[in-house]
Amino acid sequence: MLYLTRLKDESVVLSGVHDAHGNLLDDIEIVILPNDKVGISADKKITILRKELVQRYFQDGTQKALQK
Repeated sequence: MLYLTRLKDESVVLSGVHDAHGNLLDDIEIVILPNDKVGISADKKITILRKELVQRYFQDGTQKALQK
């Protein structure tokens, strides 16, 4: 795991990300916002979910779990 220290309004960029078909996607930018918030700017083809929702999905096994 990579640990970084970022201040408010600083960001991290992930580049070189490919989709399942091998197509290069736009860079993903993760910005640290005030009040412990995180902003993510990414290609619309990328699904961004909170880890809790992904865990709930695998426990429940249905798409409905992701819609709560």
